[in-house]
Amino acid sequence: VRVKHVAFLMCVWGSVWMLGSWGLGRPLIEGWYFVSMVSMFCRIGFSAAWTFITNFNHSHWWNEFLAADPERTWPMLHATM
Repeated sequence: VRVKHVAFLMCVWGSVWMLGSWGLGRPLIEGWYFVSMVSMFCRIGFSAAWTFITNFNHSHWWNEFLAADPERTWPMLHATM
């Protein structure tokens, strides 16, 4: 299972490498510029989203809202959060 996962990741990052080199009209050796930027922005985006969601879900305001709304009268909000 781990070998399949690593092979899948190699294919994904290899396609990012190809997109960053041939897709932008650069030589194949310069694909790492694009790979590093994609990796950096993926990590920044995940960190920002994780920080927002965990801070929101663990806030006193959210816990008070849930305690005061036992009927779940906001189904879209409760399904999302």
